[in-house]
Amino acid sequence: MRRLDTLHTIIIPRGQTTYAKEPRYNKSATIYVGIKGEGANAVGRPILDAAFDANGYVYVVPVVVNPDGNEPYAAAAKLQLLSSGSPPYNVVKLYDDPPLPGDNQYRNNLREIEIDSAGNLYVLNAHSLNESDILRRYKPNGTKERLELAEPDVNLPDPIGMYMSNATDMLYLASAQYNSEDYNSSVILGFSTNGNLTLIRSITITNMQLAISITEDPVTGSLWVVGFNMDNIPQYPDPTKQPFYYPRLAKVPLDSNNIQAQSLFGSHDLAMPLSAVWTKTVNCGGADINKSNRIDFYDFALFAGRWRNSNCAPPTWCSGADLNNSKTVELADLAIIAQHWLQTGCLD
Repeated sequence: MRRLDTLHTIIIPRGQTTYAKEPRYNKSATIYVGIKGEGANAVGRPILDAAFDANGYVYVVPVVVNPDGNEPYAAAAKLQLLSSGSPPYNVVKLYDDPPLPGDNQYRNNLREIEIDSAGNLYVLNAHSLNESDILRRYKPNGTKERLELAEPDVNLPDPIGMYMSNATDMLYLASAQYNSEDYNSSVILGFSTNGNLTLIRSITITNMQLAISITEDPVTGSLWVVGFNMDNIPQYPDPTKQPFYYPRLAKVPLDSNNIQAQSLFGSHDLAMPLSAVWTKTVNCGGADINKSNRIDFYDFALFAGRWRNSNCAPPTWCSGADLNNSKTVELADLAIIAQHWLQTGCLD
């Protein structure tokens, strides 16, 4: 796994290590992170998704767990990155569950992972056979929950595009299958992360047959969804001809649950978008509260007027005083102002 910048730094190198008691069979095991070796000697699986917490730990899916005397399986892992060593990380914890009585579910197709501000970890398994589309939540206190996504009250087969919204404390999921009720629309479901994993929001996006990835504007709380339409699929695709899939993009405001997607075909150099990530060029860290293009006492006065407010929320985030969107105006926000004090030419 590499950081996509000018240095292309390797963040999580491939490797293997040992683990005393893996969670499925409670045995010692060898853990493979990434793919090691080549050709017939290759072992492991590629990392598909990663999440980082405030303490510098990284959570990845999948890793391969090879327990002594049992079949290997896929799990999620919490890694502590080290400055040296072979490999340069420790496996702090593995996340999986012992098999249920008579269990025939296929839980080795881990697709995505997210962590919320409370430290709850969400692991997504996608496999349509034997009701194996499963969302699992692991809480910091050790308790576990699982939500069967194929159940009629959820009906989310082949889940994809999992996204944890810090603005709304909701976990969003899409389905990688066509919407059975409307072939030309897709549905995004939002689950509450406070208390039980309860379905509380359903978003319909017309003119987007398949939603693939979800991200969020942290200031306004609007979701941005990418996907595609795929009509008239040829029996033998010809790479010299125009693609038969057409990219789509949708902006979903907080107060809207029915949105029309726009086409990206022809106007952008996109064919089949597979992922979306929100980025923002920050010049003054958001500290230019009064939008004067300068950080000065006028900004500090606005900041001080909201000091210790603890109910900040999008889209205003306490009139801009909650600079790090933590929902509280506190010392961390003051540190941002100090860092950019008297800076000019702000483009926030």
